[in-house]
Amino acid sequence: MLLAIDIGNTNITLGLYDKEKLGPCWRCATGYENLADEHGALMLKIFSHAGIPVEKIQAIAMASVVPHVTGAVAEACRRFLSCEPMIVDASVKTGVQILYDDPSQVGADRIVDAAAAYK
Repeated sequence: MLLAIDIGNTNITLGLYDKEKLGPCWRCATGYENLADEHGALMLKIFSHAGIPVEKIQAIAMASVVPHVTGAVAEACRRFLSCEPMIVDASVKTGVQILYDDPSQVGADRIVDAAAAYK
């Protein structure tokens, strides 16, 4: 399974994909002050409640517009889910050409939206 994580200013959205089929989704508060342990504990609780063994999560893709939270969630993925997340930003090859003077200023949410629309 692929765990997709979208970190926004208000919510963190989690979704599990089995191949190309979207399965269960969850939404929680972004929690700007939360540490990796808190994000990890929350993810473990969510998956446990849904009856999903974390061992089934084979990959993680993450997009974030909140850099401060990105690191804590990425660390939680490593420590609690034993997966290195792929963090989407302007440097990731998505098939979409970014024509901004400074591509790093384009939010990850816009990049993944454009890539999805392109596909």
